[in-house]
Amino acid sequence: MSKELIRNCKFRYKCDQKWEELIDTDQYGIKFCKVCQENVHLCGHEDTLIAALKNNWCVAMYAEYDEEIPTLLGDVESGYFIKK
Repeated sequence: MSKELIRNCKFRYKCDQKWEELIDTDQYGIKFCKVCQENVHLCGHEDTLIAALKNNWCVAMYAEYDEEIPTLLGDVESGYFIKK
């Protein structure tokens, strides 16, 4: 998966869990958090982020373009939507 840097995205809630410590699932880009009992969806593209917002999913994102591991986890503020 190529990583895009998603800008102007605000978190309603930032989680202190680490992506690499979440439980792997059989779905690419989705891990399970044993603390909140939710799936966490890796958002490396804007379309994945929009799907997460529409479905109220917890997300993981890259804070910097060259990161190897996502470092931002939590709930994204729904005001991210930009009408085109």
